[in-house]
Amino acid sequence: MHIRNKLAPALLACLQLFRGIAGPPSGVRIPIFHHTPLIHLPLLEELTVRLRDNNVLASPANIDSVRQRQTTSYILSFDDGFASNFEAAKLLKNLGVSAIFFICPGIIDMRGAAQRKAMSKAFFGGCDAPDSCQLLNWNEIEKIRSMGHVIGAHGMNHVRLSTLTGQHLVDEIIGANHALKMRLGDKADWYAFSYGDIKSISRAALKCIRQTYRYCRSGVRGINDTAINPFALRGEEIQLDAPIAYQKLILEGGLDVYYSLARKHLDAMVRSE
Repeated sequence: MHIRNKLAPALLACLQLFRGIAGPPSGVRIPIFHHTPLIHLPLLEELTVRLRDNNVLASPANIDSVRQRQTTSYILSFDDGFASNFEAAKLLKNLGVSAIFFICPGIIDMRGAAQRKAMSKAFFGGCDAPDSCQLLNWNEIEKIRSMGHVIGAHGMNHVRLSTLTGQHLVDEIIGANHALKMRLGDKADWYAFSYGDIKSISRAALKCIRQTYRYCRSGVRGINDTAINPFALRGEEIQLDAPIAYQKLILEGGLDVYYSLARKHLDAMVRSE
């Protein structure tokens, strides 16, 4: 067992003791999921029901209002557009929950070996994509939207934005929204930059994102209160097969301290772009 999983129960107990005295922080946390195989759906259901029954789940459409609540709320999100997310979307609909699904139109439009090669490069660090990992098709994406979920852009081809300039940056960011409008009839309000870490974004990229989106979610951990710029939103990656105590530690902000410098850097980039 990983050392963090062993320490999680004790760290969570300390954090909850502190929260019991100081109260929960105000704002929204945005958990991030990726591939959701069938074997993990019961784990997703368990996590979602736990949040729903505590009355802390919010709709993406209400992010501006829930950020003002004097408690912590959660908006669920899914990155990369894996086909397994279709079953996750149906599960959430049956639970009365809406989420954001971030997709890469350029990779979805590819076929066969070209798509598998692109998936390998974008999602698996150059390693072969597992046969169990397929991507959503446009028919499934339209159905996900019809379930009440939000479709967001994750870049045209999941390229690290900090490596792009000029027209290449425009094509990756704005081109993704043009593709979504062509396929779905509407532009996306949400963008999540690929890889999500502070080294994967730039001032130029944030400026470009502002031109066509309303929100930009990172993968930098933290809570989104009213002071956070909508183009510097924080996100919380969670592994569904992680121990419950470790999941709760993440959801309650137990790892925030390790990302304080990244948050400051992201906020500075947004202010100066």
